[in-house]
Amino acid sequence: MPQTDETDQRHMTLSGLLLLAMSSLLGLFGMAKRQRKE
Repeated sequence: MPQTDETDQRHMTLSGLLLLAMSSLLGLFGMAKRQRKE
């Protein structure tokens, strides 16, 4: 069985945080654009 070491877990955590940050930024941009249109 392949061993899962700390570096693997760290990469998963980092990629998860990056996805979360990017999605929140996209949400903020979407809200800002929506407010400008109104």
